[in-house]
Amino acid sequence: MTTPLLQVRDLRTELEAGVDTVVAVDGVSFDVRPREALGIVGESGCGKSMTAFSIMGLLPPGGTVTAGEIMFAGQDLAKMSPAQLRRVRGHDIGMVFQDPMTALNPTMTVFDQVAEPLRIHTKMTRKQVRERVVETLHLVGIPRPEERMSAFPHQFSGGLRQRVAIAIALVCQPKLLIADEPTTALDVTIQRQILELIDDLRSRLDMAVILVTHDLGVIAGNTDRVAVMYAGKIAEIAQTRTLFDAPRHRYTGGLFAALPERAANLRAPLVSIPGTPPDLAHPPAGCRFAPRCPAATDECRTAQPPLEGAGSHQFACIHPLPETSSSPTKRTATIPVAGYDAVPLPIGARKDVLVVDQVRKDYPAPGSSLFGGKQRVSAVAGVSLTVAESETFGLVGESGCGKSTIARMIAALERPSQGRIEVLGADLFAASKKDLRRRRRDVQLMFQDPAASMDGRLRATGVLREPLTIQGIGNRESQNTDIATLLDQVGLPRRFADRYPHELSGGQRQRLALARALALRPKVIVADEPVSALDVSIQAQILNLMRELQREHELSYVFVSHDLSVVRYLSDRIGVMYLGKLVEYGPAEYVYRTPVHPYTQGLIDSAPTTEPGAVRGEAIRGQLPSPMDPPSGCRFRTRCPRAQDICAEVEPDLLEHAPGQRAACHFPLRSLPLTVVGSEGVERVS
Repeated sequence: MTTPLLQVRDLRTELEAGVDTVVAVDGVSFDVRPREALGIVGESGCGKSMTAFSIMGLLPPGGTVTAGEIMFAGQDLAKMSPAQLRRVRGHDIGMVFQDPMTALNPTMTVFDQVAEPLRIHTKMTRKQVRERVVETLHLVGIPRPEERMSAFPHQFSGGLRQRVAIAIALVCQPKLLIADEPTTALDVTIQRQILELIDDLRSRLDMAVILVTHDLGVIAGNTDRVAVMYAGKIAEIAQTRTLFDAPRHRYTGGLFAALPERAANLRAPLVSIPGTPPDLAHPPAGCRFAPRCPAATDECRTAQPPLEGAGSHQFACIHPLPETSSSPTKRTATIPVAGYDAVPLPIGARKDVLVVDQVRKDYPAPGSSLFGGKQRVSAVAGVSLTVAESETFGLVGESGCGKSTIARMIAALERPSQGRIEVLGADLFAASKKDLRRRRRDVQLMFQDPAASMDGRLRATGVLREPLTIQGIGNRESQNTDIATLLDQVGLPRRFADRYPHELSGGQRQRLALARALALRPKVIVADEPVSALDVSIQAQILNLMRELQREHELSYVFVSHDLSVVRYLSDRIGVMYLGKLVEYGPAEYVYRTPVHPYTQGLIDSAPTTEPGAVRGEAIRGQLPSPMDPPSGCRFRTRCPRAQDICAEVEPDLLEHAPGQRAACHFPLRSLPLTVVGSEGVERVS
């Protein structure tokens, strides 16, 4: 056992919130050893980020470390002056923030931002600084760093911006790296690259890492130990494999049970943790999880359980889960290949409510001439799909593949350059402006960020009244009745009608967004990444609600996401997009369990898994090509390990490889002839 690099003992951090004092971190203790990766996981508001900010001395105004020690390399960071902290921060401890776009200075070049810590903390010459910056940018995987370091952050993709943020944190070769949600907004392919990069640098630089996230899959594959936080306290801490195999705290078990990939039946509701975390200005007297815990007793509500246990596995729970690998949170068997009773194959028998036929969307390329410029960017290049009554069609792919563009065209926010979109048998765009507004009632859009899509000056009542008023539906009295009904349907208390969007939690805002989408009684709802920023427990609540409303109102969904486990759970069929084209589609379980296209397999292999130590396939390498100049033939060939000469010459057609499953690939991974056997599902035929 090596001496800990970082020792946090009984840390208490308080925030002034008006007349109240919020205890954001309450008695937290843990160690981090050299080259060790510690994960801190939990719901939003549990104190994860505040713990990290307390270590860094970056608390918001009104925030203070009021008790405890933060011993780093023999020095107590909590007792340092701001000047002393500045000498440590950036040199011995680096930090990667959640959103690189807000963490980076848009007015400074990449070189200046990466060089800044060296200029502050070292006495390197200008030549030495340049050499170290180039070396660090190369280390984090920035292509052609000598050429690109003079660019500005907005000229980089999301993944490259995050690499720049990591380079800033690493340029002084710190002993400890704190990464606060470093991959939350990234595609699974970029996410895996970033996490593998951090893990590789940890070994090469003898660096310790604290990884803060709400994603259990990220924790499982990239940490040695895990601390689960709830309401400002550590609920459980253990070795990663031990925690995932046999969690003991009821809260940890609830987080695992809410994961879509651990659902025992893909058609059953997800297990969700009821309620919300407590107000830390007025926390409950006993166990802080007791108000949401199904096993809570009177003792739990009056006494705070200590953090205790055998060896390195400690938990603070009076009625813990049994110490066995057969715990109810352990992965349960998924539906076998032979027996797809949960997959409604005869979708073709239902009436199509949405038809997308050979749709293209082209935009003028940046820098095109104002007078007669011909260069175009093809965001969507000939996509066809159908969505039947009460069906959920999942659309997945990397950022820039055209998913959101298709979503906006289906919702009539963009007009196709070519092709046809039919809703309920009528061409959506072959209508007058007045008729188009009326037809928009049938298709509504749920945006990725509900806060940004709502007028912050309107209360919830105004947000829900707006579509009714624009469409001329009802008078004020009937609208009030409809608003009350909508709030009931999405599970929001009616008293929330007078609240502004910023006064609601993330899950509550998403419920309000769903209520607004339902206001006009549409037949199709296009949901663009509706749960990507939510904690797993809140995500489970929203997904359950969407399914319940689908059954109640016979809704059809187009569900856009990069999270394959969520898409698999919610969708009847999945379509996989790459660089503006649909490369594979079919029944959700077929596409997920027996993918045909190498790109689909790459997405599945890149997605984080909650099985520590699980063997994962080769990740997709390289960057997405520019849609201004897509590769000839198969667009995926520049990143495909199976590509041959024909892939550059001939564009593959979407061919059927199993009933209802098509893929566009010259060298498919498999072609599985399947036969339907009665009502029991599908059986594989060799």
